[in-house]
Amino acid sequence: MSRGSVAVVGGSIAGLAAANVLAQRGFEVTVFERFPTGFESRGGGLGGVDRQLYESIRADGATLRQHGPGGWFYGDLWRYLRGGLPDDAVRHGVAVADVGDVAAPTVDGAAYDFVVVADGGWSSLRRFVVGDQQPVYSGYCLWRGLMDLERAPSFRSFGGHRSGYFDTGGFPISCADGRTLYNGGFYLRMPEDEVARPASGAARQVGEKKRALPDWYLPLYEKLWSHVNGGELVRLWRAMAEHGKVTQHAVWEFCADRVVNGRVVIIGDAAHMASPRTGAGAYTGLLDAHGLGVAFDRHGDVDAALAAYAVDGKRRANELHRASLNVKRQFVDPSRPPVPARELLAQLEAGGRQCSLN
Repeated sequence: MSRGSVAVVGGSIAGLAAANVLAQRGFEVTVFERFPTGFESRGGGLGGVDRQLYESIRADGATLRQHGPGGWFYGDLWRYLRGGLPDDAVRHGVAVADVGDVAAPTVDGAAYDFVVVADGGWSSLRRFVVGDQQPVYSGYCLWRGLMDLERAPSFRSFGGHRSGYFDTGGFPISCADGRTLYNGGFYLRMPEDEVARPASGAARQVGEKKRALPDWYLPLYEKLWSHVNGGELVRLWRAMAEHGKVTQHAVWEFCADRVVNGRVVIIGDAAHMASPRTGAGAYTGLLDAHGLGVAFDRHGDVDAALAAYAVDGKRRANELHRASLNVKRQFVDPSRPPVPARELLAQLEAGGRQCSLN
């Protein structure tokens, strides 16, 4: 017997996790995702995952298989969670911009007992819970690289390297389709006017395409990291730029003032955005989904369960936000404004050393 109907808006990791958890508990769940296709081949890597948590979340409890050493490919984790739901549970190509009355929400013309909003850090529906509250730029960016490992020049170690406020490193990812990828990252302080605010809606689909790197990027990377292991990091990133994909991901931070309003719940990045250096962004999204399940295990009534989740989910968002602020202190000194990238490169080429490098 169904316990009611739920709409989940957003079909990424957090949304699919919530859908699995609620389906386990007898709800009829429909997931609405604006992208026209699934995410099997999308994304980069996670250094580690809580396999027990994933397996407790998937509706049929299937085993999450590690395909080899290294990290986990996002697309494989997405496929695992998608596999726990019926084929018709996810509706692709449906953009949801309104839920109507939060006390009796509707999605795509149909009424639901409650709605879970999991449409990401630049959510179009978060406003129904937190109003005008928006993410804040942290002061630094992650430049993420991804390529087939076979295209990488030989190098001795993956690891990580730090120099003052700059940080770089990476790890291999073994994928379900047999590929091995290299997932690299380079953290760089940048003024806010040098970063692009992420696109939303249909424009985000275009953003999946490879963009040209700024002409200063590789020369700056070389100036900062040519001293490491005989320049192997520089050779690695030049290979990623040529054979793979290198993209800018400005680090935005967000902690929702509340996570429930009426019968609308926000989870995942819609409720909290944090630095990738916390290693807990996607993990906290999974914990949100798990927390919804716990709330419904303890409270049979929808309103009572959502009231309990409102406390638990807000606590989790606060904890992640504190962790992200702690990481921020490693990269951002409020007394030293970030130097624009081109200016920093010019200073390095001239042989100067900036206080922001030490």
